[in-house]
Amino acid sequence: MLLYLGIICVLGGVYFLLSNFKIIHKDVVSKKPIEAQKVDNFIVRTLSILLCCLGLYLIWPEKQNPVPVPVQTSDTPKKVYVWEQSARDALTKQCLENGKRTAEAYPQLVNDYCSCATDRITEAMSPEEYTQIISKSKEEQAASIRPLVQSCVDILTRLIQLSEESKEDPKKN
Repeated sequence: MLLYLGIICVLGGVYFLLSNFKIIHKDVVSKKPIEAQKVDNFIVRTLSILLCCLGLYLIWPEKQNPVPVPVQTSDTPKKVYVWEQSARDALTKQCLENGKRTAEAYPQLVNDYCSCATDRITEAMSPEEYTQIISKSKEEQAASIRPLVQSCVDILTRLIQLSEESKEDPKKN
């Protein structure tokens, strides 16, 4: 829609410029005084240039004016699982107990990791599904849960690396 409007603006601007400079319609003679013709020419040329600029702006590639992309492309809506707060707290507590050694050195990072992992697990499965998974062997548990919390693990690992690097930097100076 805007593309067509842009094309019309550019063509209109070019037409008015060409007719004002007498490139087309050469035989048209104005009966106005010279000063009035100069003012008219100035106004027509200015508006023609502005019209061309507006047209070019509207024609500009779509990269400048991206079409909004829908956030969710799947046809099926995402399932929402309801977890009671006590179950979420138990899940977080279990995570904190599993990460005791790391929590001694990085208590806040482990706390944030456990919060992230709890969010990922509770968003991806129901409490019943989680109960079924934790009744399986450790390997099967890891295979089911690791993909869900991998982004949290990556963030924790990177933050620990950055923390270690920042501890080493003062020694170098």
